[in-house]
Amino acid sequence: MSNGRIVVFLGPREAARAEVGLPATATDAELDQRKAELEAKRKARAEVGLPATATDAELEQRKAELEAKRKAQLATEEINAAIKARQIGNSTLSQDHFLRALSHGASKSDPRLNDLPQWLFHENVRSKVSAATISGDLFEVEVEISLAQKCKYPDDQHLNRLIDLRKPLLQKFISDLACAPDGGALDQPSATIFCDRIEQLGVELTRDLSLLTEGDFVGIPPIKVRRVLPLLLKMGERATSKSEAAYSQFMATCPVTAEVAKPVWAEDSYTGTFDNGQPLRGPSPVDMWSDPNPPAAVSRLDWEKVRDSLHNTGKSLGGPRGSIGNLCFRASLALNLMQHRYKSDLFVLGGQGRLLVERTLGVFLHGHLGGRETIADKIKMMEGQNLASTLVDACDKLRNYGNRTDHDNTDDLTPEDKPDVIKNAFIVAEALLLKVRKV
Repeated sequence: MSNGRIVVFLGPREAARAEVGLPATATDAELDQRKAELEAKRKARAEVGLPATATDAELEQRKAELEAKRKAQLATEEINAAIKARQIGNSTLSQDHFLRALSHGASKSDPRLNDLPQWLFHENVRSKVSAATISGDLFEVEVEISLAQKCKYPDDQHLNRLIDLRKPLLQKFISDLACAPDGGALDQPSATIFCDRIEQLGVELTRDLSLLTEGDFVGIPPIKVRRVLPLLLKMGERATSKSEAAYSQFMATCPVTAEVAKPVWAEDSYTGTFDNGQPLRGPSPVDMWSDPNPPAAVSRLDWEKVRDSLHNTGKSLGGPRGSIGNLCFRASLALNLMQHRYKSDLFVLGGQGRLLVERTLGVFLHGHLGGRETIADKIKMMEGQNLASTLVDACDKLRNYGNRTDHDNTDDLTPEDKPDVIKNAFIVAEALLLKVRKV
């Protein structure tokens, strides 16, 4: 005892165990195991530049920091390699390095990449375009032209060659109708007349043939039009189906996907509605097809393609209120609002559908209105213009749906009506798009 305190002297065995935090009763095997554990911890901390006293949490944090640094270095090396491969025009090698950079945590928005993701995306499109050029198949050509347009592929020699190939292939197709059982006798001069008229109409893709009407072929003998038009419409429907399937397949399998920008939408500060006090900027992200009553007659891909095409065409044409460009632009806003409020507001859905009709009629009847006609009067005027009955019917249905949201003496619009509203809106919008392309 010293100064009233009891001093315990430990033997070598007890002291060795006390140093590593073990009781005196611990076995030699337990002592050796604890020493090995502590030595491993000391080494682990030393390897990452931490003192032996660092906690496990500090060790894990340092390891994570060093791993992130290692991956960042690897990503940098792969990015540099991808850029060098692009400089020599080797898209395959560039893509391999780019994908490895992403696996190491690089972001597509990394400023060092500049436009590399978009370039690689377009290189994948270019390979499809080049393959179609040598196929000699009209549908394959049309599908890849459509793919190039949807993917914002820039005009270049490959795409222009494909577009130049389209006319003789289309003319051959029309000429071959003479041999088809349902084509009747169609001589070469007649085939040329049909092909020239389609070109004059500004039909950019075979899929647009599904929008043609007898009124588009005024001056050509009606008997020939009635024989050929159904075949063209059927061809357009087939091209539409193949184009949609090919685009979906490409986007699902393309190694490098890029955000296909909508540059004109991005410039808009107001699109006609607000969310939580903030204006909706750009195209609506709402998925109408996840609603309990989803649209059945049109896919999201086709709806948004027509919506965006009307928007960008209208902005490009420009003009004051009431001009064709402005009406086209405002028609796209109606489509955007119908999509944005599809799940939540029947009043907006019906009202914007009727506004879509008013703006469409303004384009089709441009220069023929006195300013006092009702929407019903304008629809009757459309009936005398040799337009497709489906378009006139769709306009009238949307007018009625709009009335049901705006008049108390009519039946209310119901959620079950929503798919039909969208179906008829798409018919009207597609016809409007084809019309403005002829302006």
